[in-house]
Amino acid sequence: ATQQATGKIKRAPSKRKRHGRRWWWLAGVTLALSVGAALVLHLRPEWLQALRVAAGVAQPPKPTARPRKASARSRSAGTRLFERAVVPLVRDYVFAHYGDFAASRLTFRDLKTHLAESMHVPYEELQTDELSEVIEDAVDVIANKCDGGQTPAEDCATALGFDLAG
Repeated sequence: ATQQATGKIKRAPSKRKRHGRRWWWLAGVTLALSVGAALVLHLRPEWLQALRVAAGVAQPPKPTARPRKASARSRSAGTRLFERAVVPLVRDYVFAHYGDFAASRLTFRDLKTHLAESMHVPYEELQTDELSEVIEDAVDVIANKCDGGQTPAEDCATALGFDLAG
């Protein structure tokens, strides 16, 4: 160190400060990566589950047969109008062919063909996911109430509030 005319000693720059700056830079990069990874895993929980399965901490999820259906309230206004029109037609068709329904010979293709002719709608339009779901839901209600066709047609119609004579 050298002494100047004012009596102060001039010192060489400290290496310690330079190393301190590197440490803060490394800490900042580490923090940014950690926050980014946490955000990605929060937005994509299936990735977090995949990491847990890979690490052996969790069991793989059981496959589901069908994805969850949208509730009737979340359907569009047009779809709700379609539902009001199609449910009576579905019931008419199923009960007119109840023997085939009970024997599991009634197909959605037959039903959709009948609906397309009755409603004067192209068959392809009934194949859209949203409209197909409405038709499937109407058939599921009948199948659940009637135990898949095991219940006699008259008892099933009564349980659904449907008049077979009409």
